[in-house]
Amino acid sequence: MISPPLRERLAKAERNAHLIWGALMLAVPLYGFIAWQIASTRGAAQTPPALALPALALLTVIDLVVGWIWWRRSFTDAALRRAPDRPTSTPLPADLPPRDQRLFAVSQYVQSRQIVCSAFFEAVAIYGVILAILGHPFARALPFLAVALAALALHRPRLVEMVERADRLLPPS
Repeated sequence: MISPPLRERLAKAERNAHLIWGALMLAVPLYGFIAWQIASTRGAAQTPPALALPALALLTVIDLVVGWIWWRRSFTDAALRRAPDRPTSTPLPADLPPRDQRLFAVSQYVQSRQIVCSAFFEAVAIYGVILAILGHPFARALPFLAVALAALALHRPRLVEMVERADRLLPPS
């Protein structure tokens, strides 16, 4: 059972995680607007590089697969059991009991892993902008934008849920 002081800290961290995730979600339509602007203000017909579309499609598949594997491997039971023993980016709160400190370390692990995963998915939208920059019509950027948005939506932050799961997995202190 997560203690009230830890739950309060997790709620703040969860808000921050959702803020970051929301910013990445909102970036996708912004990238779409940028791609549309580039494509619609282009002067004479430009011949895009022949390999740009297949290369960026391949990068998209790689990013999606790596992001999905990263998500799956980061949040297995074994990974969550090992998470408290990993180095943390900030000192553990001294005012929390040892078990809560371990769970706080899990929360930092989860949050950093979720951000990295989101970055893989956001990169897909950037590939759509690159296509527009290289001279492709805006319509070619749309699938990249849609896939990025869908991948981000399917992998929303679940910080408290993961810490509660780790609480059940960790041996009692």
